[in-house]
Amino acid sequence: MMKNSAVGGADYRAFELGSVASGLNDSERILQVGANGDNGDSGVNWAMRVNNNASLRGTTSVAAVAGNTVFAVIKLTFLSATNADSAQLWINPTNLSSEAGSTGSLTLSGFDFLANTAANLRFALFTNPANVSS
Repeated sequence: MMKNSAVGGADYRAFELGSVASGLNDSERILQVGANGDNGDSGVNWAMRVNNNASLRGTTSVAAVAGNTVFAVIKLTFLSATNADSAQLWINPTNLSSEAGSTGSLTLSGFDFLANTAANLRFALFTNPANVSS
C-alpha cells in the first residue's frame, strides 16, 4: 500500500530500492515508484523508473492523487542473459490471479539492473529526494 502526501513539484515522495546500505545516491538507485512528475517526467499518473535512467521510465494510466492510498505490486525479474531483466508495476490490480488480466500495469524490459540479483538490493525506503543529492 502506498500513499503520496504530495504529487509533483519539489515535495514529492517515492518508493525506492537501492544497491547500498549507506545513503542514497543517484548511481545507487535501482527502482523508483511514484507519480510520473516525481520520476523526472511531467504529469500526475503513477510511474516507475529503473537504474535512475531517463530512458528506462514509464507511466501507468492510473492517476496519482495526493492523499489517496493505492495497492502497488512490483515484480522484478533478474536473468543471466544480457539486457534481459524486467520490472513490472501494477497499481490497484483488478485480477490478482492473472498478471495479464490486471489493469493499471506497466512493464519495463531489455536492461540489466544495476544490482544483478535481489540479494544485492540493500535498502527499500520512502524518500523525499529533495533531501538527497541529485
